[in-house]
Amino acid sequence: MNRRKWLLTAIGAGLAGCGRSHRVEGLRESGNPGINPERGFYRQVAAEVENDFASIRNQGSSLVLLTLDLKRYRDRPLTDAKLERLDLSLKSIREAGLKAIFRAAYGFTDNDYRADPMNLDLIRSHIKRMAEVLSRHAPVVWVVQAGMLGPWGEWHGSNHGVVPSLAARRCVVDAWLSSLPETIFLQVRRPRFLRDMDISPEHPDLVRLGWHNDAMLALPDDMGTYDQQGWSRERELEWSHLHNRQCPFGGETVPASEATGAEQVMREFNLLRISFLNRGYHEGTLKRWQQMEAKGGMLYDKVEGKLGYRWIIRGLHQAKGADSASLEFENVGFAPLYSARKLEVAWLDQTSRSPVCPVIDCGLDLKGHCPESGRLKIQFRLPDAKAGSLLGLRLPDPADSLREDGRYAIRLMNEGVRFHKASGWNIIG
Repeated sequence: MNRRKWLLTAIGAGLAGCGRSHRVEGLRESGNPGINPERGFYRQVAAEVENDFASIRNQGSSLVLLTLDLKRYRDRPLTDAKLERLDLSLKSIREAGLKAIFRAAYGFTDNDYRADPMNLDLIRSHIKRMAEVLSRHAPVVWVVQAGMLGPWGEWHGSNHGVVPSLAARRCVVDAWLSSLPETIFLQVRRPRFLRDMDISPEHPDLVRLGWHNDAMLALPDDMGTYDQQGWSRERELEWSHLHNRQCPFGGETVPASEATGAEQVMREFNLLRISFLNRGYHEGTLKRWQQMEAKGGMLYDKVEGKLGYRWIIRGLHQAKGADSASLEFENVGFAPLYSARKLEVAWLDQTSRSPVCPVIDCGLDLKGHCPESGRLKIQFRLPDAKAGSLLGLRLPDPADSLREDGRYAIRLMNEGVRFHKASGWNIIG
């Protein structure tokens, strides 16, 4: 009997109440990078064109960076037709089982410097109209990047300053925060832009505000990303390590990123708690990673597997005659989960993979559990098993509209643990 068949047989026997003590330790992590919601390599797409979102998921991504180009609206309100394009793209993202990172700007080329409106009231009105559409699709809008100022919405080369004024930056941030639901995170372009806001640690909006880096690993300062006087790169990384516990972080590499070695890439990604990275840019950097060795494999594969969270089972135990079991989890990714994920347990029908008994809410939410926190041990009570049933664990999306869609549930990254894509159950028995 091979290891996988032995593991499933042993777990099933031990947890079906066979009257003897059973323990499974050292469950092996899968070598599969896996596709899981709200993490991984993303694809960048424009809302203005038709996109094959289904193929993006088939290529191994659960995220898209959806952009909206406002260059024709620098002096006028947004039209219904423009907003309908955004609405259609978000509907297609939902149909494909993806989630969106969203950014709008007044141009996405080198020719769009100082092209944003001088009129901040116009910018506010544009944000409010877009937020109305984004809010209707809130379950699949994970992050909004503040954008709006400068080319690519990256907060440089703006009509409001080479580095936009604090007043302009606050205008954009306040407009988004007041218009978006609390479930959607907001990111600005540099860490110091967050510190400049001077938000109290007790302010409720602080847990929604993060940052993104679109010049990742371009030493020494990531093309001005780390530019605060008196703040070294190391100090910025240490600050981000603390702040990024509560807000997701990600971005893209550039040509200069190629020169950064594998050890430093992995170290900085750990410190930054990176959750997402552009799969399409920069091509040269990513190709180099595919040829660069890191501990335990090639750098690209290591990064792909560890982006965001990566939950695995470390141990499973049921005492003799007991009606409960204990389970040990570990997050071995770069980052914690940033959205609520409550663990459910049920016995499943072998054919349909649907529960044959009431689903048990274990009272465990994996949100915020950082990789450095070590193993997480829980105990749960098992209902009586029906003959031939399988034990299932599920971590569904917290949104009611996505809860029963397996594409939005978390897959546990263990060898021998099967994942039922339609329902989202991880089958371990």
